[in-house]
Amino acid sequence: MSIRVLTTNTINKIAAGEVVDRPLSVVKELVENSIDAGATEIEIEISRGGRNFISVTDNGKGIEKNEIELALERHATSKLKEEDISNIQYLGFRGEALPSIAAVSKLKIISKAFECNEAWEIEVIGGEKSNIKPTSRNVGTTIQVRDLFFSTPTRLKFLKSEASETSASIELLNKLALSRENISFKLISNDKIIVDTKAQGASILDSPQRLEDIIGKKFIDNAIKFFIEDEEIKVYGYASIPTYNAATSLNQHFFINKRFVKDKVLSIAVKAAYRNLIPHNRFPQIALYLDIDPKFVDVNVHPTKAEVRFRDGQKIKGIIINAIRAAISKAELMNNKELANDAVRFFKPQGAFYTKPRENNNKFADKLFLNNENQQHGLRNLMHSHEAIIGEYIGLQPSESKHNDKEVSDKKNDEKYLSDFIENEIESRNIDDSIIISNEEYPLGFAKCQIDKTYIVAEKSGSLILVDQHAAHERLTLEKIKTQLRKGKVESQILLIPEIVELGKVLTEEIIQKKDSLKAFGLIIERNGISQILIRQVPSIFQNLDINSFVRSVAENIYLFDDIELIQQKIEEIWGNIACHSSIRAGRVLNLEEMNALLRQIEQTSFSEQCNHGRPTFIKLEMKDIRKIFERL
Repeated sequence: MSIRVLTTNTINKIAAGEVVDRPLSVVKELVENSIDAGATEIEIEISRGGRNFISVTDNGKGIEKNEIELALERHATSKLKEEDISNIQYLGFRGEALPSIAAVSKLKIISKAFECNEAWEIEVIGGEKSNIKPTSRNVGTTIQVRDLFFSTPTRLKFLKSEASETSASIELLNKLALSRENISFKLISNDKIIVDTKAQGASILDSPQRLEDIIGKKFIDNAIKFFIEDEEIKVYGYASIPTYNAATSLNQHFFINKRFVKDKVLSIAVKAAYRNLIPHNRFPQIALYLDIDPKFVDVNVHPTKAEVRFRDGQKIKGIIINAIRAAISKAELMNNKELANDAVRFFKPQGAFYTKPRENNNKFADKLFLNNENQQHGLRNLMHSHEAIIGEYIGLQPSESKHNDKEVSDKKNDEKYLSDFIENEIESRNIDDSIIISNEEYPLGFAKCQIDKTYIVAEKSGSLILVDQHAAHERLTLEKIKTQLRKGKVESQILLIPEIVELGKVLTEEIIQKKDSLKAFGLIIERNGISQILIRQVPSIFQNLDINSFVRSVAENIYLFDDIELIQQKIEEIWGNIACHSSIRAGRVLNLEEMNALLRQIEQTSFSEQCNHGRPTFIKLEMKDIRKIFERL
């Protein structure tokens, strides 16, 4: 078989397989070209998800007559300086998009350059160019793509449905709109306007209106702004408070130098920032923007340019974690407004009379006079999430409840109901009830009563606040443990018989390189041959620890992420369990003084809006919410 040189048209069709694999790819490349051209208005029109027709019109600087034909040549671009190839500041830079699209479709370019008197048009069908001819239009460019993949019909068999392609284009436009708040985007599908996002004059930091338009008002109402900057990096954006989270990561949006990306470094950093603040299987919602010198990030990793590689990923992670954690810490007991809305729906009566009680173990939903089966089911699910804390108290029969009350009352003088720091808080303040009730300077107000021997009811400036005493005290206890450990060194205990752990050659090498860092956590190891390590000491806070599994997990995390902070995450999980078991339990009776002492500690402790497992510690109902319950609005 002889060697031959492929024709330009064949080369372009092969290249199109990398750049253009579906209608979405065409929309992405063309819209990004419009953004690079300085457009402030971009209109996209598609038919049948983009299979039949795609048109992108902008008001950018346009293309001059003598460059229109050149724009269709492979690797012809005005955006990349060859002498500085690492300094990429545009969304497109390879010069592959237009020739690749033209090779597999019927393409038309209509453009008028800035300060030119005439507009010009060229057509390309299956890679064959027509002559350039004059036409009319305002400054800017329109590119039309018809019959995509008509020259490669096999590709059509692998396309997704029309609805899927349309949804993908909507998602793409939303991503681009989030990164370019100064540009208006319009998407028309089958002659119907699907997206119409207006430009905003202010930046994302100054105004979250673009975020509200795309992600939603609920996100903005439950989000905090973060910002941090050093000489080379600026990180900013909006992150949800920990109690406002989701079951998926769909609402996590990452942008590097105004380019939306999917990046493991950023995802891991966000996950680490919310460590011990949300449940492990939940995801925060976030719009994160990273501005960095282009020389410190490689965007030329993948043809779609959706993946990047950092020169110093560890530094990036550290800055992001610090920015988000600092913002959450300063959120000043920000209340999850959706929890308040849920509470209003749960408590609002649904009928004039309460009829036949339902037979079930959970009496609480029925006591709220909820006749709607779905609402009762939802409330029972809510209570079920606290079942591990509340124990079996909710399911007690009235006679059992009274017996339990008497038992608690009889033992009250003998049991230590509060941890030492709560008692110290009471003693240090040494204030009486009359002063407490008259003072309204505290964010969580002052306790009025305790219900179900689990929840504290407090009032503050026309607001009703419900506090889960165990969830709140659990967070306080963990933060106290962490503070004490930060002040000193984690104590370790020597194993009477050192434990040998078989890790294999690769994991052994990885963990041995981090053995000095592991000492800070009280874990003392040494090599025991090529594929084993010897455990000499473990943190003294570990009780009944499966050392083998723990060390293997640490080694695997080091190998996968090379991140010593993930080791701390494992240890903090154990601290959290210790805090949980040493905190005020549900079912304990507290007097007003004790309840107010707990409220004051919550106000003074970082991250106290949620417990160690991510559950909210309190819900605030504003007076307008209470009026809704009684239909007074």
